[in-house]
Amino acid sequence: MGALKGILPLTARPDPEAPGPFSFGDRERVARILTAAGFTDIASTPFDASIPFGEGVTRDAAIDDAVKMAFEGGPLALVLADQPDAIRARAWAAVRAAFAGLPGERSVMIDGATWIVMARNPAS
Repeated sequence: MGALKGILPLTARPDPEAPGPFSFGDRERVARILTAAGFTDIASTPFDASIPFGEGVTRDAAIDDAVKMAFEGGPLALVLADQPDAIRARAWAAVRAAFAGLPGERSVMIDGATWIVMARNPAS
């Protein structure tokens, strides 16, 4: 989203309680959901790793695929949904340039973050 600075006005972050790809980013929210479902002894450990995004036979094809994927789903797709073609073209170029600065040969390696969550279900 940082690649869009100067192309689109900054938008508010999505509601952390709303469904979406980042809806479990808050450790306390995950614990609250599991507790409400009857789980106990909840332990969360962050797991951060580089993950492949997009794919292609060449570096350029991989970058193009990554941009296409970003434009088709997630927060970027929502922000650009109602924008005119000229803004979408500028955004495409900016996102492509950002992805080109990341490592990877047949995919773009992006930063990934998740939780490894363990919990006990006393009913089982």
